[in-house]
Amino acid sequence: MDAPSWMEMIKRIGLEFTYSNHVLAVALVMGRLVPCVILAPFLGGKSTPNEVKMALIVMLTLVVYPFVYRMLPPEAVPREPIPYMVVLLREIFIGLTMGLVTNHVFYAIEMVGRMIDTARGSNMAEVMVPQMEGRATPLGDLLYQFSICLVFALGGHRVYIQTIAMSFELFPLTSEIAWENPSVFVYFDSVMRMGGDILLLAIGISLPAQAAVFIVDVVFGLLNRVAPQLNAYFMAMPVKAMGALILLLISMTMVVAKLEWTVQMMLEETDKALRYLTM
Repeated sequence: MDAPSWMEMIKRIGLEFTYSNHVLAVALVMGRLVPCVILAPFLGGKSTPNEVKMALIVMLTLVVYPFVYRMLPPEAVPREPIPYMVVLLREIFIGLTMGLVTNHVFYAIEMVGRMIDTARGSNMAEVMVPQMEGRATPLGDLLYQFSICLVFALGGHRVYIQTIAMSFELFPLTSEIAWENPSVFVYFDSVMRMGGDILLLAIGISLPAQAAVFIVDVVFGLLNRVAPQLNAYFMAMPVKAMGALILLLISMTMVVAKLEWTVQMMLEETDKALRYLTM
């Protein structure tokens, strides 16, 4: 008589060990984590090699999966293709919710530098931003990279990863989104309102530099009226470029404080967006 296999021994003592249930649950966890990692610039952004991003996603999955699977009721993960795809798309939507809220804040910070460079006439000197896989103005790239460093300095990356992990407790796998609840409409309203707040924030931070450029334009315009033979337009260009930079450096304390507030707002809005979906 052949000795029983270890799978048969596990079944004899009343334990059920199926690989398929774990594989399907891991795929759902990764479906939520993929948008969160890809869209967060401080986790690498678009320029990070796919191998590195997948390694980070797998590492985060291994960390949170035991906690997530412990909260799953038996046979909660659907086995049929269509119900499983519906659940997977819902997990991707939740991940996109957190990732897009995070990503938009950094685009707002890049917009500050673009506005200042446009006002001082340096918007043609665009440079490549690796995390965005796109072009940005010099000050836009500087503030974008500075904001990423600020996130790490403030420990925002740890809070963001903790928010992703806690989202599985706030919004467990296979849980339904109550689309008929009024809070879902509040969620979409808050996302659209955040776009307006981001534009207002960009205008507020860039306002001192733009005011300096406006004053220089007024002064050289009056100078051109007094002495029309002077080429005031070309004379004003280096003065505007230096004046905007000087005002930006003078207001750097305010800019850093606003950037810190923006990072905190990013983390709060990420958690708030999930709570709107679960109300």
